[in-house]
Amino acid sequence: MLEGTPVVSGSFRVIVRASDSAGAKASKNISFLVVEKEELDIVTDTLPNARVGVFYTARIRGAGGTKPYEWEMENRPAWLEFDSSSGILSGTPTETTIHDIIIRVWDSDGNSESKLIRLSVYPHDGLNVTTRILPAAVYGQEYSAGLEAVGGIAPYFFTLRQGTFLPPGLTLDFTGRLSGTPANSGAYDFTVDVLDATGLQGSSLYTMVILDEDPAFEFRVREYESEKRLTLSFYLPKAFLGPKILSVEASIKPDDYVLGGSSSVMREQSGEIKVVLTFCVTEAALTGAESWLDVLNSLYVEGIVVNFENASGEMVLFEQSMVISDMTREYEPEDPGKPRGGSDDKEGCNSLGLGLSVFLLLVLYLRSGNK
Repeated sequence: MLEGTPVVSGSFRVIVRASDSAGAKASKNISFLVVEKEELDIVTDTLPNARVGVFYTARIRGAGGTKPYEWEMENRPAWLEFDSSSGILSGTPTETTIHDIIIRVWDSDGNSESKLIRLSVYPHDGLNVTTRILPAAVYGQEYSAGLEAVGGIAPYFFTLRQGTFLPPGLTLDFTGRLSGTPANSGAYDFTVDVLDATGLQGSSLYTMVILDEDPAFEFRVREYESEKRLTLSFYLPKAFLGPKILSVEASIKPDDYVLGGSSSVMREQSGEIKVVLTFCVTEAALTGAESWLDVLNSLYVEGIVVNFENASGEMVLFEQSMVISDMTREYEPEDPGKPRGGSDDKEGCNSLGLGLSVFLLLVLYLRSGNK
């Protein structure tokens, strides 16, 4: 047996000889290493943030010295329990505050070390998914959209709630990225849950619309009582044949070329829903225009937003964000030729007072007609 207390570090070699009672002898070279003893240290520098009302646990870790360690905490808040043998903290915070606590550790040789560590307790402001609208997808076309959340403590972990299903062909990863190629058209309801680093949970219900194809738009111009009016008509995608439609918005660019007028919604014998928006053409659009075709060719639709009720009776916004420039453009003149007379009068079709922001809200009270 070798024993003793090393006083220097380094690599050493000894020759060990042995003999038995019969006089037989043997010897062997043995090498061993003496290392300098690592000083006792508290390696934990920061603690995870805590949140009011959410159970909290963390561990203080040490290194060096001679185990086992014995721990002690000063300035410990009343809600926090501390295990002196393991260094584990646990408890449920009761108020928002900042605790500057002092941690001390002793090793088995009586050596000690201390460190000041801050523990911050934040309000329980909830965890919310901020992405409320998912852009529409088109059957057979590649799709990708991301979900975002606020509150809680990052990182976040997104999952599809058990018992709900994504549109066929789409998947959701833990970062909140929804992607894939839709295999069917229609409207699909599903719920996404999100967890933060402390286990706080949030969720959001989505109704996602998968279109058969991009909506087709038509532009027509008619003359009414010496006013020049622009008519935008389109059919809502087939996915909207079931839901109750509450309102429709359309954005036409350039902003200063048209002003708000009137709207109408028609359900045709086929069951399809046709939306017709009528705008007043401004003097800005007519300036320098040689024909109505010049006016039509300068306009485009930037997108539409449909507000409807899903199967659960909840209001949902469907947003089709796109630039639609490939449209049918026709002019139906009562007096053909160069366009004349814009419609900037305050008493005419500018009575909606929407100014240059051409987001036209069509309150389509179709609750009875779209059941």
